[in-house]
Amino acid sequence: ALSRDGVVGASDSPLSELPAKPDPAAMFAIAKVWGVPVGPGLVMVGDSPSNDVAFGKAAGVSTVLLDSSRKHEEGLGPNTPDLHVQSLAELPHLFAEHFRL
Repeated sequence: ALSRDGVVGASDSPLSELPAKPDPAAMFAIAKVWGVPVGPGLVMVGDSPSNDVAFGKAAGVSTVLLDSSRKHEEGLGPNTPDLHVQSLAELPHLFAEHFRL
């Protein structure tokens, strides 16, 4: 469910009615609920190039690949993320460096 604090989980929410990733329909629905524009200022963070990165790219948002095992360092083709981290702890610095907050 999409909670008041911005947490998204699709299993029991209206989002579960939408097509699965990488179809961008859920991103558009989430952005609408949050009242934010879909574009490079919205960021999709995920651990799957074929699902999460492709989902973000299809929606036209910035993408960050969480790759803690370093198994996706190259050769991702169209699923190459805009940014790459090995730990969620890197995100605050990454956002401060690459986005206007």
